[in-house]
Amino acid sequence: MSKAALAMLDAAATNAKGRGSFERLRAPALALPGLFLALLVLISVITPLVLPDAPFQQHLSEALAGPSSAHPLGTDELGRDLLSRLILGTRISFEVGFGSTAVALAIGGLLGLWSGYSENPVGAVIMRLSDVLLAFPSILLAMLVVTVMRTDLPGVIVAVALVNIPVFVRLNRALMLSQRRLEYVEAAKALGGSTSYVILRAVLPNVLAPLAVQSALAIANAVLLEAGLSFLGLGVQPPTPSLGLELQEAAAYLRQDAWFGIFPGLLLILIVLALNKLADEGARWYGRTDLKVE
Repeated sequence: MSKAALAMLDAAATNAKGRGSFERLRAPALALPGLFLALLVLISVITPLVLPDAPFQQHLSEALAGPSSAHPLGTDELGRDLLSRLILGTRISFEVGFGSTAVALAIGGLLGLWSGYSENPVGAVIMRLSDVLLAFPSILLAMLVVTVMRTDLPGVIVAVALVNIPVFVRLNRALMLSQRRLEYVEAAKALGGSTSYVILRAVLPNVLAPLAVQSALAIANAVLLEAGLSFLGLGVQPPTPSLGLELQEAAAYLRQDAWFGIFPGLLLILIVLALNKLADEGARWYGRTDLKVE
């Protein structure tokens, strides 16, 4: 294709609805949950570098101690500082959330866009496989995958990604079906644009807003799945802390030290609420309320 044709296609894509809709995601209502999550990410990245041994140092004489100046959130059953362990556990949650969502978005997104554009029988096969995966409850599918693979961080990321891949396949196929008959797509094909060019350069920039909304929901789902797997002993293994593992360890000591279980659960709730708030506000500003593909 000539440079002039490419310029025409880029201009058409820029003027399409999706690009303008993406700009509407920059709303003041997104500032508070976004700032909270950004602060958590920053703390979870910096603190383990500054205090690498704090989450693992044992002080048995201070086991199950309540909040104090030395330990602002108290200690666990081995006298380890609960605050530092929650910070490291939050880091694990974000690694699983962002990592698994990136994998699911890359694989499921491209498969969904391609199946919606190509009208190929292979696309129908992809959709039926997605339906099969969606038929399994998320936690059972994740348990099956992580058991077959291994119970460590990469295994959990792959398991959670597999749960979210069919969601992105269905969403991206629906988005492609809504876009492929629009004028800018027809112009791209008429000017000789290849399938990869039409999908990646023309359509993809115009569906970023709903993808961003669904990504926030997928990260929240991944954080909950990781916590559930760790609570069942199938996630990140001790002594590495995670929010689900902290809740599992706290279950036996709730009568002796309620703080031990309250803080991990509260932090998990706040993270999921913030991510869902981002998704809800993003969907509202995008002008859609039907983007929560389950």
